[in-house]
Amino acid sequence: MALRRHSLPLALALIAGAALRLIWLGDTSFLGDQAELLALGRSAADHHALIITGILSSIGSLNPPVSAWLYAPFASLGGPLAASAFTALANILAIGLLYALATRYGGRRAGFVAALLYATASGPVHYSRFIWQQNLLAPVLALLLGAILVGLVERRVGWLGWAALFWGVAFQLHPTAAALLAVIAFAIALTWRSLRWRDAAWAAGALLALYAPTLIWELLSHGYDISHYLAFGSRPSVTDPTVFTLYSGLISPAAPGAYGATSSYTAIGVALGPLPVIMPALAILSFAWLAAITFRPWPKALATSEGLRAVMLSPRWRLAATLLLWQAIPVLLLIRHSRSVQEHYLLVLLPVVYLTIGLWAAAASRWIESRIVGRWTPAPRAALIAATLALAVAQTTGVTAELTTIHSGSFNGLALPLHYGIPLSSERATLAAAGSAARRDGATLAIASTTVQQEPYGYLAQTGPTAATVYVSDGCLMAPTPGAAHPLVTLALPGTLAFRALPEMTGVQLLGTLHAQGSPPLMLYQMEPGAGPQGEIARPGSATSTLPHLSGYSYTRDSSGAYLAMRWTGAPDLSLPSGERASYWYGAAPNGPLVANYTVTAQRLGNSGQPVGAPVTASCERLAWPQGTDLLAWLPLPPGQIGASTTWSVTISAAPLVALRPRLGPLSLETGAATFATPRAFANPTVVRIQTGL
Repeated sequence: MALRRHSLPLALALIAGAALRLIWLGDTSFLGDQAELLALGRSAADHHALIITGILSSIGSLNPPVSAWLYAPFASLGGPLAASAFTALANILAIGLLYALATRYGGRRAGFVAALLYATASGPVHYSRFIWQQNLLAPVLALLLGAILVGLVERRVGWLGWAALFWGVAFQLHPTAAALLAVIAFAIALTWRSLRWRDAAWAAGALLALYAPTLIWELLSHGYDISHYLAFGSRPSVTDPTVFTLYSGLISPAAPGAYGATSSYTAIGVALGPLPVIMPALAILSFAWLAAITFRPWPKALATSEGLRAVMLSPRWRLAATLLLWQAIPVLLLIRHSRSVQEHYLLVLLPVVYLTIGLWAAAASRWIESRIVGRWTPAPRAALIAATLALAVAQTTGVTAELTTIHSGSFNGLALPLHYGIPLSSERATLAAAGSAARRDGATLAIASTTVQQEPYGYLAQTGPTAATVYVSDGCLMAPTPGAAHPLVTLALPGTLAFRALPEMTGVQLLGTLHAQGSPPLMLYQMEPGAGPQGEIARPGSATSTLPHLSGYSYTRDSSGAYLAMRWTGAPDLSLPSGERASYWYGAAPNGPLVANYTVTAQRLGNSGQPVGAPVTASCERLAWPQGTDLLAWLPLPPGQIGASTTWSVTISAAPLVALRPRLGPLSLETGAATFATPRAFANPTVVRIQTGL
């Protein structure tokens, strides 16, 4: 019977939340962090290694390993879409946990309001739809809060160990959870008489098990992350109220212009104008209600020791004070910061914000009911249900409009985090179409990518049915070597050198355009063997070299400036010990050419052979240089260094991608430290002098 009473409101929240989190999930964002998390898991499986770190954090240190453990199974089973579905399902579970907490401490009305508003809110939905370690916070935070309240409000024993375990997981998912130690300390201060030694031992054991891999890594790496922590801690701090703007945005619908002024979402965003006022107002009112419960009894309570004890033993007071601290401390800490505050830093407040709104709304409706006698007694309850349904419908309309806009591709803006780069569905579709064109023409496939898109395309190319060389086409592009057996099909992404230069080259044919959601068209070209810049001058006498060597050059000019275009022939045979080879990172193949950052440098020489001016460089990053292809580098020429005839000394170097994979006795340990080694400069004949003939 009790379950039946909860079935309708809980089912409504779960169905609404599941629909918004799972619909069109193929449009999920799959970029650098997402590809790296899966690359770490897949590499560990290939090397039979134990994961002891996560991927790099924004400050340069390595994250703890919990997120990598949670996502590792999907690196081998189901891939990015399955991992995204896991993220969504974890957050759907959070809806159920929130309903359980709200109902337990505020009744069914509180559960209905909290769960339904949380399930349909824009921010919680956004951070449920893509792979990211902090996107798994919501269910862990709900479990942490539940463990604390069981001990603090219900005064049951054994809560501390579970709270330590859930806090340890939450802190590994994002360091802003460190602020919640204050909430645990508050609970300990009020329950210390009932704590047992075994509770402390259980808590210490849970934290030791969670953080032993991190301690092992720091010992084996001689404090790899310490310098990053010290550098971060030494940065000057500033005080600003940005956190409040981000907080409001997290619980409000997206702004009307979030996807561009002409996007299909704009009209819906304008119609939802009251929500960005209503939702923050509800959050403020409910927070003020907690503050009133927490502080109003103190003047009288302090008059006598019995009064003070009565307040501190009150379950209502303990609940309010806990929720107040949970929301206040992270915000206060983020007001003063040494780096820009980001919206996802506030995920630690969710779903507690909605729990507080639900408790306040339920308490307010009951208070009004208590003052009404007669036929109007049910009115407050009905009004609460109607208002909650209206807000949920409005929120659902807004989120659905956002998802529809993304799915249709009818927008021209950048809306984080739902749209950032090309979505997974379009990445897969364009990769498959390019692969089909390459197979049809008997060609190999390369993707000239931006830095943002190189990692996801590289990972998909190594783990999916379509193999490709994926590199960052910033100062370079790949071309088939003259005399190669096969042409090269290149998918050029907007914003790359290839996108700009290929239409002006000889031996290049446009195969067509490929469309991706929220992106200008991607261009698909076929490059015949020997394709290159117009007016290219071959350098004879270097064809026998087994090292990268300059085999041609030309002077080019376009609207962006003048360039010295160089053709480098001879993919180098880079080698590393098997334990240092990176797999899947940046498109690295387990068995294939090593991924490296290549740098071409040109130094102008004067008549006496001495350097004149500053050297110019071009980079070709994250490239696994395959045999049968050349590297074409575009070096920008400063106006003062262009003459009728100039002499240049040119070199090329490579910095191979290295995986730090230490050993602990017989165990191989996998880490997220996939870094580029010190550049290797190639020996002669890569150092040459040429006449530009400008």
